[in-house]
Amino acid sequence: MSFELTNEQLHELDSAGDKPVYALSSASKREYVVLPIDLFTRLCASSDTLTMADVGDLVNQNMREYDHDDPVLESYQKYRP
Repeated sequence: MSFELTNEQLHELDSAGDKPVYALSSASKREYVVLPIDLFTRLCASSDTLTMADVGDLVNQNMREYDHDDPVLESYQKYRP
């Protein structure tokens, strides 16, 4: 399935570079991750050889990299349980 993105969505994707973009559906409250196709293809190709621990490590590494440049991270970290 594919669909056209709005100009605002394209801007967000372009400004993210190679980093994943996180999206939230206001209607369903479901969260989504948008990845560049080359990264998605690499992840799919390696999924047969990755253990769940490997996937967890990759997610943690990605979140550290994503959070590193977040200028407002500290302001919303105080709300963590």
